[in-house]
Amino acid sequence: MKVMFMDLKAIRVLLRVETDDLLTDFTGRLTKTLAMVACKEATLFHGMRGILSPFHVSPIMSLGKKPWEVGNAVTPYYEWDKESKEWKLIPVKFNNEEHMVHVGGVSALVDCIERGLDKLKPQIALRFNNTVVRFKIEDVEDATNDILGKELNKNKVTIYFKGPSKFFNPYIPTKLPLLFPKALDVLIGPYLALRGSTTVSPSDILEAMRILGLLIEAHYSIRNIEPRVVPFKNKKEVGIVGKVTYIVDTNKPEMLKRIEMVLNAAEIYGVGESRANGFGTIIWMAK
Repeated sequence: MKVMFMDLKAIRVLLRVETDDLLTDFTGRLTKTLAMVACKEATLFHGMRGILSPFHVSPIMSLGKKPWEVGNAVTPYYEWDKESKEWKLIPVKFNNEEHMVHVGGVSALVDCIERGLDKLKPQIALRFNNTVVRFKIEDVEDATNDILGKELNKNKVTIYFKGPSKFFNPYIPTKLPLLFPKALDVLIGPYLALRGSTTVSPSDILEAMRILGLLIEAHYSIRNIEPRVVPFKNKKEVGIVGKVTYIVDTNKPEMLKRIEMVLNAAEIYGVGESRANGFGTIIWMAK
């Protein structure tokens, strides 16, 4: 596998968010707008439903338990109302609380966004739909070394889907959401990114299966993985949140290292479709 970790970078942005009114659209669209304002030179690549976009931006996230760790996505979502038998939109309003945004991908683009965010300090106001959103950028931390220093040193790995994630296998014809994804469905994008691929070929999939096929789903449960329906451009998009644990079916150091590289790339790049629109933010942990 051709791997150049020097070309990957991740930053975490600590900011305060305030809105004049309720937000009714996915906050990944809002953070994408912020990233594009910060870096006007950045261009988005939309090939293969966005799984090969050169960078990922998270939606607005809560703060994690550790310093500079992302929590969970803070965004409007739909809830099924049993009485009316209809989807009910649950909006959000921000009141100047601290939140986190993750940006990761090709280092040149992330560098551009980081420089732009520094110029936008201390505050920027954006009109999003019919609401004014104010961002106060407090600090930016380079998270690259912390992520790339993670090691796969146990026989299980858990992937935590911190924001809604939409998975896609280019050789499965259905467009229905994959709610119980195999490792190949989750990690094919980061795997291809490490190879520097701009297209998906049958040989890419076969090579990926040799590596990602060694991650076997331990179990699924409605207690640890669930669909999340969010508003996105006047549509309902279905992703999953929660966690999946995989058994690592190899003891070979070379294969373990390759899997570790893909997992680290996934935490930087995000996973699945529409990563530049805020979908697919994950962290992983050896168990």
